[in-house]
Amino acid sequence: MYSENFIANDWFNVEVFNKNKYTLTNQENKDVTELWLQILKGLKFPNELKETVSYSKNLKELSLKTHAEVSVCIIAKNEQDSIRKCINSIYEFSDEIIFIDTGSIDLTKKIVKEIASEKVKIFDYTWQDDFSDARNYSIQKASKEWILIIDADEYVSSDELTKLRLLIDMLDRFKFKDSLRVSCAIYQLDNVITHGQSRLFRNNNKIKYYGLIHEELRNNKGLDPIFNVESEITFFHDGYKEILRKEKCERNIRLLAKMLEKEPDNVRWAYLYCRDSFSINANIDFEKILLPFLIKNMDESISYENILLTNYTHLILFLITKKYIIDGKSSLASKCIEVLEKMLPNSSDVTFYKFLNKQHSLYEQQFEFLKEVIQFRKNNEYDQYSQIGCNLLHYDLLISGLLFDVKSYDYSYQYFLKLDLANYFSELEIPDEYKMLINKYRENES
Repeated sequence: MYSENFIANDWFNVEVFNKNKYTLTNQENKDVTELWLQILKGLKFPNELKETVSYSKNLKELSLKTHAEVSVCIIAKNEQDSIRKCINSIYEFSDEIIFIDTGSIDLTKKIVKEIASEKVKIFDYTWQDDFSDARNYSIQKASKEWILIIDADEYVSSDELTKLRLLIDMLDRFKFKDSLRVSCAIYQLDNVITHGQSRLFRNNNKIKYYGLIHEELRNNKGLDPIFNVESEITFFHDGYKEILRKEKCERNIRLLAKMLEKEPDNVRWAYLYCRDSFSINANIDFEKILLPFLIKNMDESISYENILLTNYTHLILFLITKKYIIDGKSSLASKCIEVLEKMLPNSSDVTFYKFLNKQHSLYEQQFEFLKEVIQFRKNNEYDQYSQIGCNLLHYDLLISGLLFDVKSYDYSYQYFLKLDLANYFSELEIPDEYKMLINKYRENES
């Protein structure tokens, strides 16, 4: 049976459907109903709207209405390798395609002109170092009821577009439709799925983009509420070429720094600036930038009771945890992880960071242990009463293994080699670590 957590069709005012518009066989009607329910159960509404949603165990007969029309908006620069695939994927779905070229010097524009028709409209735009300005220019050119945003290096499968079409027809009957933005999932080439990407909204002259980079949708300059509805509809991202990845990251950091200066109290820009900076500059002062957005009382340490809850709290905690682990601050990382475990009790990511922190902590302990053993060996060269070995070479064997464990392979090999030359292994099994190092270093020597 279906879950209780789907939206009953009285929420969509089915009495306004034009039931004579479509002639469906019983099987077709069953298939549409199943798909409709699948989409409904995948929607996540914000708390502010939950009271407007009705739930029911029983589903009345569903009918389709005339489709709401959709303008698909694309901005692009030098996307010759992906633009044809992108447009072809959404061509039949769309009622209008607005293509904005922001200064391509490759074949991007030529390819789009080959596809151009009454449906595909091409406009030139002078780049202003502002993604929101370009996005909003594309919105200005759109003439249909709904706007769908897709990047030039993305595409959508026919199955996902079928779900998207049904979703749009559903939401077109929602009384709060002019205050909605719908996010989709983005499937990356590395098999990571990112969420929270707002891609669908009404063309009502109220919803606009804000921010130079990683732009976000706001309603009427932030004066009116805008509600984000999460869907499970998936776009597919072809990914960046490696040669462009660093350039785009540096550009993003530069623009995010401007946004952080422009809106210093906006947690979004603080988080995104630190996140994008992480791969290039791990020495950035994360605590100075992020902790004021995370902790209520800066005189107290991180704890669940001392945390400011926002949409970015868990993201900031993940980022700071990662930074603390890399910097060897195990106790601080543990405090972050304790908070995350309360916030996200079933998260595999939280468990991973917990294990990773433990691994790094054990590594640090092992390193300290190694230093302790080496220091003892330096101060003790011979013990005539030892039952293991008067020359204490067994300490060198212990050090060899510990050096291997902390990945100091050069020194580990030298210790093992010293023991071998002293015929230490003549009556002992050669350690596996030494066998591995022999293969590595003798290949290099030959």
